[in-house]
Amino acid sequence: MFSQGVHGEVKQGPSYWGLINPEWSLCYKGRRQSPIDIDPGRLLYDPNLRALHIDKHRVGGNITNTGHSVILKIDNVPLAADEEDSGSDGVDKQNYDPSQSSPDFESDGMARNMQQHRSALAAGVNREEDPFRGALPVHKPVNITGGPLTYSYQVEEIHLHYGTRESIGSEHTINGRAFPAEGLLPNTDSYITYEGSITMPACFETVTWIVMNKPIYITRRQLIGLRQLMQGGAQAPKAPLGNNFRPPHPTHYRPVRTNINFKESKERQSGRHLDELLKNTMWKVFN
Repeated sequence: MFSQGVHGEVKQGPSYWGLINPEWSLCYKGRRQSPIDIDPGRLLYDPNLRALHIDKHRVGGNITNTGHSVILKIDNVPLAADEEDSGSDGVDKQNYDPSQSSPDFESDGMARNMQQHRSALAAGVNREEDPFRGALPVHKPVNITGGPLTYSYQVEEIHLHYGTRESIGSEHTINGRAFPAEGLLPNTDSYITYEGSITMPACFETVTWIVMNKPIYITRRQLIGLRQLMQGGAQAPKAPLGNNFRPPHPTHYRPVRTNINFKESKERQSGRHLDELLKNTMWKVFN
């Protein structure tokens, strides 16, 4: 994936992204690159961060195998009149990395087995003229608001690395029915956010990352299926998916914010411990 021949020698992987193509120079020179190692000791509590919200519409779509991931194309969702006039326009994608090594972020030096990615365009951006993504079809599906996001964003596609042995271009429906879009988020209001980049070429530094402080669980069998993803076409149907995960990059003094109030949590824990201590002491005195 993303390999390129240079002077007869094949150079591939994230280490060469910024060297083999001048248009990908940010991958090598950028100072706001992702992923990063999230150090809990350096998190900054921001009381102005709002809760993240995703509309509770039921959505359906088709699944397409692109060769290195599986894309869920969400069907159009009817909107209320005020939403149609809002000018909101965006894209949300969910990527799953089944690599056995590092995913696209680390927390205190430890990595998860998998990860989902969501990227979006701000409200009012015309995707047909977007310089970073080129021509894209315009849809108006589920809104995502809140958190560190200034504008409204909308779900259009979900990219999943999900195991399938069929060739590139095959399409499937999701059990032929809709599913709740809010189920794509873990059941928590706590998150961490920072400004970074997309984790594939051309590494544009245009992403506001929101890392939920709770994982979504899958079974071991599902994880094995993800790692056995086939990316080949008709000529090479069993060409394997490469583990070209991107290693963590320096933060370069970027603030990493959170809505988790550690001080308040410690005070609550201390208060609870004091209450229990008083109850135990009183019980000993009067009994």
